[in-house]
Amino acid sequence: MIGHTEQLFDQMIRILNKIDDSLYREESVHFENGSIGKHFRHIINFYDELISAYHSGELCYDNRKREVVYEEFPKVAARRLREIIDLLSSMSDRELNMFYKGASDEDTMVKTTFIREVHYNLGHVTHHLAIIKIYLNQLDPSFDMEQDFGLAFSTIRNNN
Repeated sequence: MIGHTEQLFDQMIRILNKIDDSLYREESVHFENGSIGKHFRHIINFYDELISAYHSGELCYDNRKREVVYEEFPKVAARRLREIIDLLSSMSDRELNMFYKGASDEDTMVKTTFIREVHYNLGHVTHHLAIIKIYLNQLDPSFDMEQDFGLAFSTIRNNN
């Protein structure tokens, strides 16, 4: 599972190392209040929350930090992705209590595991990479991306 995360992160890092700061920050006219950088920041913040939960035993994605530096500077985001992979590689499965509020102010708790949340985040990342691909195609149609960027592993297998 961590290996699949590393594959996606390596693909993301290659994009982050190629994209210039202005394209990274540019907001799309088709998506209100959104940019490529904001999607990368969102991904990083989810993994940071999961890593924090690994140590505390309590996970709440709603309480994640929204660190603006990752949506403004692609090289900083790329460094953080590499750090996250190094951290994930040293972690094993454990039980977590996941909290969420949904539409109410009342906390709901669900038992989960670290590896289950790594799996959840794989799908979450793929979803955001597909959106990033749309942004890149709209904002800079000449931007060179890998053919399978933004595709789920199952889709790639099915296409082959």
